[in-house]
Amino acid sequence: MTITTGESGVPIINALPEEKNEEMKACPLDVILLLLEDREWHDIADIIKKSGLSEKVASTCLNFLVESGLIEVDLKEDKAKASKAYLDFTKRIAGVER
Repeated sequence: MTITTGESGVPIINALPEEKNEEMKACPLDVILLLLEDREWHDIADIIKKSGLSEKVASTCLNFLVESGLIEVDLKEDKAKASKAYLDFTKRIAGVER
């Protein structure tokens, strides 16, 4: 994984997981959403590790995604998953792109 800085100063990260598209570059929010798109619960520590983001950046992104309604977090279990609203939105977008 490589990290570069875009024109706006936002880190650009080769998206994970690699099997999705090795050449795709994404912002940190996209990296996390790609990891959660299966709608399964994921340990937050694993999300941070697999994303390659610092704990501070990942936490900021996770908080933003929760506040935006794109992911759900179970604080008791320390897990996160994509929200139904996010998955519904991506399905609609995929339909429009066809």
